[in-house]
Amino acid sequence: MSDSTTLNFGRDAGPPLAGAAIGCVYGSDDAFAAAAERLIASGIEPKDIHVGAVSPERAAELSQRTGATADMAADDPFRGMGVYAGEAAARRAVDRAGAWGALIGAVVGAFIGRTSLAHAIPVSAALQPIAWILFCFVIGLFIGSILGAALAPQRSTHAGFRLIDGMSDGKVALVVLVKAPHVSHVVQLLQDAGATDLTQI
Repeated sequence: MSDSTTLNFGRDAGPPLAGAAIGCVYGSDDAFAAAAERLIASGIEPKDIHVGAVSPERAAELSQRTGATADMAADDPFRGMGVYAGEAAARRAVDRAGAWGALIGAVVGAFIGRTSLAHAIPVSAALQPIAWILFCFVIGLFIGSILGAALAPQRSTHAGFRLIDGMSDGKVALVVLVKAPHVSHVVQLLQDAGATDLTQI
């Protein structure tokens, strides 16, 4: 099937991670900057280091200072990484699934409306096909939206709650994308730099 005809509820999520996304919190800008410098010195690309703070201006300043990317949402720190997507992407997936469900429901309703089952809806014979189309359209929309919500890419509010709490307390969050062979080394490096609330996805 082509992409245009395939139901892909997860298409708005980020690409699968070849390694891990490691998040942590630092109590000061200087501590964050020192950790970012250690990561870069160990071979991590600056574009793979993400900074987040409640104040976008503070994150932007740290981005200029260290080369880290200031694209982290304070309420959704792993957004766009791995299976996690933003709220807008999740909403689009629900809308898309609902539209597919409604379309399929309408087709099913059109078919049922021309069979002996059409009499189950007490309207005149001429209106039975339309009644079934509308009935199945609504049912399909409802079921599709529920499935879309269940299968859509989710926000990272649960996985990243420690980072969210840290930023709410005035700290700075760091998320680094790491290839699988280097995960344990980077975790140790972050801890040595004073990281707290380490979280890995």
